[in-house]
Amino acid sequence: MTSRKQQTKPKKPYKTFPLQPYDNGQWGKKINGTRRHFGVWANPQAALEKYNQQRAEWEAGRDPRLVPPPVASTAPSLGDLADRWLVMRKELIDCPDPDARISRTTWAGSKAAMILLIGIMGGRSDPMTWTPEDFRRLRLKLAMVTPGVTRKVAKGERPAFKKAETATVGDRAASPATKGQRIMYVRAMFDWAASVARLVPQTPDYGGEFDPVGKAEKDRFRYQIQKKNGERVFEPDDARRILRAWDDAVSARPHRFTGSRVEWREHVSARLMRACTYLAANTGAYSADISELTISELSLDDGYLERLREKTATLWQATLWPVTVQAIREYLEVRPTPARSQWSELVFITTNGYPVNHGDAAVDADERDTRTDVLRQNTSKLLRDLGLKRTGVTFGAWRHTFRTLAATALGMDVQYVERLDAINRITAHKIPGSANSYVKLRKEQLLLYTDGVRAALWPEQAPSPVPGTTGPLPTAVTSDQLVA
Repeated sequence: MTSRKQQTKPKKPYKTFPLQPYDNGQWGKKINGTRRHFGVWANPQAALEKYNQQRAEWEAGRDPRLVPPPVASTAPSLGDLADRWLVMRKELIDCPDPDARISRTTWAGSKAAMILLIGIMGGRSDPMTWTPEDFRRLRLKLAMVTPGVTRKVAKGERPAFKKAETATVGDRAASPATKGQRIMYVRAMFDWAASVARLVPQTPDYGGEFDPVGKAEKDRFRYQIQKKNGERVFEPDDARRILRAWDDAVSARPHRFTGSRVEWREHVSARLMRACTYLAANTGAYSADISELTISELSLDDGYLERLREKTATLWQATLWPVTVQAIREYLEVRPTPARSQWSELVFITTNGYPVNHGDAAVDADERDTRTDVLRQNTSKLLRDLGLKRTGVTFGAWRHTFRTLAATALGMDVQYVERLDAINRITAHKIPGSANSYVKLRKEQLLLYTDGVRAALWPEQAPSPVPGTTGPLPTAVTSDQLVA
């Protein structure tokens, strides 16, 4: 009699058959790192049916042998819900309603969250049968999930996805912000399925195990990162070195340019980076804010800018230092022609004719991610050259620097709320409460704070007392003093 081990393993009935013939004479498959068996070699069809019945439970971490037989249900699977939600979200990318419109980056984040969710729970599982314990395990895995290659989603499982996607559980925890974003997208999908699309009778029972990430968790993580890498703030001496480096880069090139194309690009880039860096130091603006600033929103003669920040629908008001105005004027003298007519009103254009922060996330499988932040890239390179590069510190650190210097230079006494409102208006942070909708500060009020930051960076000015502050503020400073 021939032993089972000596028997030749059978071939798969067809190429895409999901099970493998194991040495014990059964068809099986490795799920979540463990081999599971579903039937003998002689009856592959029965093994396949058993696999389809039990797969979702094994992928969710449950033993189907201990679970009561499922009741026949017409409820959509997790894969169906995710697919329909993504189709709806994709339609909002070009939506004419600004309140409903989402960016391509937001849609890409939604898709990534659904891929991770299905990679963990299985696309064929029924979310209405999940228990709070399932959501507790899901929350833990969402904090560890990273892109990988161990679990391929079946072709055609979700038609919104143009190609097979992969997901795996990593060995490094994601940040609370990343975990919170994933939880937010998952909950949003279930809320939409229950209250808008009416695909399910109600949202799943989270049982308090799938709540959004709290502020305390984010603060603890931020403290750990700051303890490891330092504050995301430029010290005044370092800030002056960075600004002086861009001054030197501009001074090293002729005012009137007649050189080669390569030299022209360096010439324009130096003036662009100098102007944008001074603007960031002056107002605490992010690269996206600077990239979207238009000529009509900027008054160089008055040293003032005013625009509605799209991200927070908050009015952005700021007075400009003389040296900032001078840097912007010198850049505008050599500003390249925009590559597209839709960018003709933007203040800052790169040598390629694009905004300084342009592009977006890929939406379809045949697209590629085109996001480019010129200010971040060039600032990171300069910081490495100056020996100032630290993890998490790049162009965005100017925003933290401005608020830090504004608070420390002016102090926070009984006028704390008023001063905070003024600083929020300069940096386009949302002012708490209803005051955000009607408060518009005078230029003189804003000048107090921008000059206070300037004095913190260049303390050699002669101080003059200002009523209502805890200490004296410097007199006005000329651009020659700042550039020197």
